[in-house]
Amino acid sequence: MKTRLFIISELIFLIAGLITLVKEPIFSVCLILAVVTGMLLSKFDWFIFKVTLTVLGLIMTIFVLENFFFWLALILGVIAIVYFVKVPKKQQNFDMIDTYYDEWDERVFTKESLDFSKLSNEELYRFDDINMIKAVSDDVIDLERTNFRQDENVVILRKFMGDTKIIVPKGMAVSVDYSSLKGTANLFGDRSNLSKERIRYYSDDFSENTRHLKICVDVFVGDLTVICL
Repeated sequence: MKTRLFIISELIFLIAGLITLVKEPIFSVCLILAVVTGMLLSKFDWFIFKVTLTVLGLIMTIFVLENFFFWLALILGVIAIVYFVKVPKKQQNFDMIDTYYDEWDERVFTKESLDFSKLSNEELYRFDDINMIKAVSDDVIDLERTNFRQDENVVILRKFMGDTKIIVPKGMAVSVDYSSLKGTANLFGDRSNLSKERIRYYSDDFSENTRHLKICVDVFVGDLTVICL
């Protein structure tokens, strides 16, 4: 309901701003000239058309910046981002992501709270694939004592900004697909800096091992560390 209210208010401000701008004779003339110039530029790649289109764009930008309704729309957009995007508290350096899943009652629980020694892995719990989208956060995914399936197990994490640390158990075949606009990949001690790049990694026993852990991390700015303790 709150999201819908923000969207409706934003549309009202934008439409009101557009109507106000169209009523300005100079803006309307510049808009018409810009459309005509753009059509001519698509057919004739002349420098004079590029200069004319740039000047008209600057004039219309000045009118937009002086419009009260567009400023209201901008302020409302910033408020919506601050309200809906959850940023981690300063005192919390990392978000711990639990990986144990109870098939019976769908409760997530930690490894310290229960004794699994007397029950089989299939009878009690299994690894549940992780697929998360976050805004800004530093995350630790501890898989050291997780019971994996015999086929492919998947960890997918997409976020705008923040570091990620993943701890995997010994003897687990691991593949990593990591992309970042700016970040550093530390994969089992091998470091590599990324700048608008994507890196793929396969452990030595990936083709031989029956249990696979597929890690996919896509982050705008942030480092990825995958280690085995």
